[in-house]
Amino acid sequence: MFARTIGLCQQAISEEPEYGEPYAALAMAHGLNWQNHWTDDWSRSLNEGVRLVESAVAKSPENAYVRYVAAVMCIWTGQLDRCTAEAHAALRLSPNYAPALGTLGLGLIYAGEPLAAIPHIERAIRLDPIMRHQYVHFLGSAYLFAGEFMEAAAQLRERIRLKPDTDLSRAFLAVALGHLQDLTEAQRVWRELEELNPKYSFAEHVGRLPLRREADRNRLYEGLRKAGISA
Repeated sequence: MFARTIGLCQQAISEEPEYGEPYAALAMAHGLNWQNHWTDDWSRSLNEGVRLVESAVAKSPENAYVRYVAAVMCIWTGQLDRCTAEAHAALRLSPNYAPALGTLGLGLIYAGEPLAAIPHIERAIRLDPIMRHQYVHFLGSAYLFAGEFMEAAAQLRERIRLKPDTDLSRAFLAVALGHLQDLTEAQRVWRELEELNPKYSFAEHVGRLPLRREADRNRLYEGLRKAGISA
């Protein structure tokens, strides 16, 4: 699917080189490759995605999808203030654009404002039920970083119900359960994660999260430590 997407985007660019959307779609594909390691050269994809999204914004600055992808790429590159600006730019163009609302919320979580993120994420859930599973993970993350571990656990369990093959939601659920002192359940969830993804690395995965506050990163490791889980 990744290779097919790349080919179609490149075809679209060749047919209309001044249209920004296919550049943005190509940037998103490369960003997802960087996240998910689909190809052997995945480590190069982030820089390629950044280059492409800058072209997309230059060509189509008044396109909501382009500005949304720019916000996503800013998260992956740790430019959290610009992420907020790009998400707001997308929402000025399309006020009910759920992906921009979700990304705005995610950027606020990583910037250390998880409670401010919640209304944006809840609105995205109402507007875009197809992507509910992703926004529910964002919502669980917001409650987790806000220290509201019971609500975080409830949302992360819902995400697992909606997306049974998720690894990060299981990891975050184990963190929340560790903070809640539910050690048996935390360890069961962690074993389930390892069965689903034997190569999973919490340190590598969390290391990619652009958390502005070191205390937030420490909270994740502390929850696993309380659960007796080594990561």
